[in-house]
Amino acid sequence: DAVFALAGGARRMAGLQQRASHAVQRTFYKTFYAWGSFVGRRPILVILISTILAFAASARLLMSFGGDALPYENEQDKLWVPQTAQAVDDKSMYDAIFNSTVRRNTIYFTTQPLGGNVLTSSVLKEVRRFDAMVTANLNASEGTDGALEGGTVRYEDVCAQSLQRFGGADSAAPSCLIFGHPLELFYRVGGEFVLDWTDAEILAVVNSGKGIDERLYPADSNRTFNVEATFGGLEYDEAGTITGAKAILLTYSLAQFPEGDARRDAALAWEDQLNLLIGDQWTDEGLSVGSASAAQVVWSSPTVNIYPQTEGAISRELGSNIRGDIILINIGFVLIGGYALLVFFKFHPTRSRALLAISGIVSCAFSVGVAYGFSTLLGFEVNPVITVLPFILLGIGVDDMFVLVNELDATDPKKPPAERIALAMGHAGVAITITSVTDLFAFALGTTSQLPALATFCVFAAIGITADFLLQISFFAGWMALDAYREAKAKPDCCPCCVPSMPDHVATSCFCCAKNSCGLVAGPPEGRLRRALSNWYAPALSKKPVKVAVIVVAVAWAGISGWCASNLKQDFQFRWFVNDDAELQKVFDVQDNYYGQNSPPVNIITPGSAAFDYSTIDAQMKMNALGAAVEANVWIEAGSVTAWQSRFHEWVWQCGQTTELPAALGGGICVRRDCTYTVGASTLLVYPYCSLPKVLRDAGGTPLLDGSGRELHGPGPNNKFMVDASGAPLPDGAPLAAAFVPPGSFYAWLDQFVADSPLGQLSASEVVWLDTSAVRDAAAVAEGGRATRLR
Repeated sequence: DAVFALAGGARRMAGLQQRASHAVQRTFYKTFYAWGSFVGRRPILVILISTILAFAASARLLMSFGGDALPYENEQDKLWVPQTAQAVDDKSMYDAIFNSTVRRNTIYFTTQPLGGNVLTSSVLKEVRRFDAMVTANLNASEGTDGALEGGTVRYEDVCAQSLQRFGGADSAAPSCLIFGHPLELFYRVGGEFVLDWTDAEILAVVNSGKGIDERLYPADSNRTFNVEATFGGLEYDEAGTITGAKAILLTYSLAQFPEGDARRDAALAWEDQLNLLIGDQWTDEGLSVGSASAAQVVWSSPTVNIYPQTEGAISRELGSNIRGDIILINIGFVLIGGYALLVFFKFHPTRSRALLAISGIVSCAFSVGVAYGFSTLLGFEVNPVITVLPFILLGIGVDDMFVLVNELDATDPKKPPAERIALAMGHAGVAITITSVTDLFAFALGTTSQLPALATFCVFAAIGITADFLLQISFFAGWMALDAYREAKAKPDCCPCCVPSMPDHVATSCFCCAKNSCGLVAGPPEGRLRRALSNWYAPALSKKPVKVAVIVVAVAWAGISGWCASNLKQDFQFRWFVNDDAELQKVFDVQDNYYGQNSPPVNIITPGSAAFDYSTIDAQMKMNALGAAVEANVWIEAGSVTAWQSRFHEWVWQCGQTTELPAALGGGICVRRDCTYTVGASTLLVYPYCSLPKVLRDAGGTPLLDGSGRELHGPGPNNKFMVDASGAPLPDGAPLAAAFVPPGSFYAWLDQFVADSPLGQLSASEVVWLDTSAVRDAAAVAEGGRATRLR
């Protein structure tokens, strides 16, 4: 009895489900039947209103043809990183504090031919010649929009600015932000590059990691140059000593400004001139005018090859790919449109529907316009992923078009056209609604993706699919009704408004001509494809051996596909987005071959002085511990940490250390704070910073000089010394590990360090003061810093 009761309950549930399903279908049928009846009676009105609405929703896209381009996003951080991630907030804070958003232009030097040793005097001199030409002589006067605002710009006008010059205020180098200049090892403060060395001497300097100027690389300091990041393709002997290198990296960092800013246009123009200087194959024609395009500066070298990767290079290649995608999209439209024409065209005087196929393609094009126009109107930005959207909308639209026309063909041709449209819409409406709604929900769920590129694509797709569906049941349905009226009047397909009705005796025709002459090529009434499926494919598929073969092949294919899917790996390389024949691929080859082991940079941010007083002994201990912990981290490359506080501590500590003066200064051993030398009747300090306050400067940061041309310091004395953990002064010569900067002098001496010391000037970008003036007075220094960083 229980079993029968359960069976009866199941039957009742199935009956309820079936009745509910029928009720829903009847509701859909009645709704679409009523709509189809209206379209059948008012096709022109429906076409007109749907066209107006489609153009209105596409208004933002139409505006782009007048010069107001659609908003476009191609920054990888904003496309493939979840915007709710902590890393995004950290980067935003970092960029806001350190203004690190720069246009990074990386230049790679190799020997000519490729593969030789670059650690030679001849190669280093060519690098210096190129660098001098770029920083001193390269300029731009016009960009893509004409003359630059402000006139001709040079490197110093567009670079990421720094308050200090490379190696000191007496240098002729521009005041630009520089990290890891490849010739820093051979640089003397004041602007002199000493490059007349033997190969053995060059290798000795590179292996030491310390430059030739002790003001930048003090002998008792642990500061070293990051050789591995600058010189690529390093070769070592059995003892681990560098014996050669294959490439040199040089970076020019330009200031980054928002789209539409005149300063951005200037940077883009100068950047393009940099490409042109190296070779016109590295850029597109007509992007800028300047000294390189006018041949006022010309680069050629029999010694080195240069491979540039400028900031705009990848964007240009992506743009080139997108232009290629647009061509493919047009080809896709033509192919699918051609397929629709072949399906709808018949060698029949009235049943051919070639013009109706064209209206269906136009309907799909309208949906693409709505997807782009309405989505961007809502504030969403186009990205590279969205370029595939037209194919999706075209495929969905053409599929709906086939469903509607097939249902129309299934109606009685003798019935009035309005009745046929109503019947076709009633049956087809349910099918295309279900498919459209399922597609819409799938993409709607995709809008919740944490990946911005994918979420934005799904927004565009959801809007496009909705527009596609609405246009198919309105715009295309209206044309379908007009076509039904044409067929009822026996008008030909090509120009029904101009050609009279076809006589009954005409059985075949090709558009308006060749009447009764296409019998040999005319297909059967049901169509060749349908006849082939019914006469050949279906009977073959019903045979048992074929069934078994299909199942075996399907299972085998599923197994192979599953195995292949299990081997998928996640990876990303910019070169995958660049055409294989692009010049930029040569740059990627240099990177992969010679810099493939280089690691990405890491920045550690510490808080401002208001939250963390750096001057206290406890804070100095914590900063030293932080630097040691970062250096000891297994994921950090050994010797690559740049910590301002350790350089600063050493700078102060060295004032109490003994040193041997060179013979030119009188020789002898002395404590640096007390070391002097004689010029005429004057006795001068060898290390004036150890005993005096910082150098006096004008409002622009230029040092003030005395009558002898020497820098003027503030009133002294201001002796530098170290204290122990209790704050008590330490004797000269005390070890650095237990020595600290006196808290009361910490910020004043730190300001002097980054302003006056060549080594401190290299660390100046690591400390962001609350007062960012070129010259800070005592009150501004006392405000402290906004943040600092370890690199």
